[in-house]
Amino acid sequence: KEYFPEMLRIVLSLLSRPESLAFRDPVDWKGMGLLDYPEIIKKPMDLNTVRKRIETNYYDDVDGIANDIRLIWTNCMLYNRDGSEYYHLADSFSRAFEDAYAALRKLEDSKSDINRVPSVDERIQLSYDIFKLDNKEIAHVLTILQQ
Repeated sequence: KEYFPEMLRIVLSLLSRPESLAFRDPVDWKGMGLLDYPEIIKKPMDLNTVRKRIETNYYDDVDGIANDIRLIWTNCMLYNRDGSEYYHLADSFSRAFEDAYAALRKLEDSKSDINRVPSVDERIQLSYDIFKLDNKEIAHVLTILQQ
């Protein structure tokens, strides 16, 4: 259940976005008159369902959580036409989630092998990133390193 709190934070950050309204709860296909919805979407999913499942330890691992989150976007993109507002919104949320999830996986990988020697590319990227820091951020990093 490692990294479940981080996945919950990702879900909560997606839920907090005003434009997430369409993804927060199950699609009310009857109320919206989308009578073909259950024929097209075989496994509906929404952000609040994922949130509740994380909170009740429904998932075995973070990949299960990620798969359900991806299902939200793929369902939306399957049901709505490419070019529609919902399709583009799902695509945007999908990219935001994948960026956050990739960062989490990178963190997980780096923790799993603490003695790993960074590659040349990673060292170069670190030097570029250090040069982007202002004085206050550098002081904060040095404080963390001293601890």
